[in-house]
Amino acid sequence: MRDATGRTSYERLAGVVTSKQVILDLACGAGGLLALVQQATAPNLLLGVDLCEPELALAARVTPTATLMGARAQALPFADQSIDVILCHMALMLMDAPDDILRECRRVLRPGGMVAAITNSLAVPDGVMRTILRGLRDSLRAGDPSKQPPTLGDSRTHSGAALGTLMASSFGNVTVEEFLVSQTVPRDDLWPFMVQSLYGLDVIPDREGIRLLSAMDLPNAVTWEVPMVQIQAWIPVR
Repeated sequence: MRDATGRTSYERLAGVVTSKQVILDLACGAGGLLALVQQATAPNLLLGVDLCEPELALAARVTPTATLMGARAQALPFADQSIDVILCHMALMLMDAPDDILRECRRVLRPGGMVAAITNSLAVPDGVMRTILRGLRDSLRAGDPSKQPPTLGDSRTHSGAALGTLMASSFGNVTVEEFLVSQTVPRDDLWPFMVQSLYGLDVIPDREGIRLLSAMDLPNAVTWEVPMVQIQAWIPVR
């Protein structure tokens, strides 16, 4: 999925990094963002933390020069003022205690350091996407309660204004940009695309998801749009 300039959200986040810096990818997952940063710049040190050991193993294959650790964002295993840039792609909204996370980011960042994050907005654009999600939501609610996706994170991280206020409590200068990414998906490919793109849909069996979509009056190709928030905050240089 790409924005109006043709960039993916990963490319947007990697684009804030300059060379010769110490970079931390917070919740690095399988290393997609780490690889982009490695290709686009020449970091002095590339770091990644995540709680998922299998994904860290994948990240090690993608970026063998990165230093990877299993750690919580609320308790980072780094010294005070040791990092130049912290990146966090589509993970801050899944974490508990974002206030504690941002305090930790502030602790490990050097003066002039920056944290940059991308999250998704919960607002769903009018049109075919809203129709699809409403129909699937009704199916989820009618299903087995034990299979409902858990509620994660803090709702403030999905709003540009609220996230800006949250960041401002720990940092000085804050900028917020709301943008849209989209992709046109053939109807036959829509269900696997949605399962890969949206948290929680994997609780619906594939056969049931395909059946639900086939019963909807959809075009042959669906333009899927997701509103996103990119926020950057800096520690003032004293």
